[in-house]
Amino acid sequence: DGRGTVSACIGAPGCASAHADTSAAAIAFAQLEDAGRVHLSGCAKACGAPAGVRHLVADPDGRFR
Repeated sequence: DGRGTVSACIGAPGCASAHADTSAAAIAFAQLEDAGRVHLSGCAKACGAPAGVRHLVADPDGRFR
């Protein structure tokens, strides 16, 4: 179960600054094989990002980079 390897900020629609639904994206990432530990942020503020973890931020188009 990959759900333990993915964390995320509150994302859209819970945060007005977010460019993406981080909860839905986290579920998708958790289903990927070999995704590894990753944190998803809906914007550049990077809320909740733990140190030392691969960190992906949603761009204004909602794509994680």
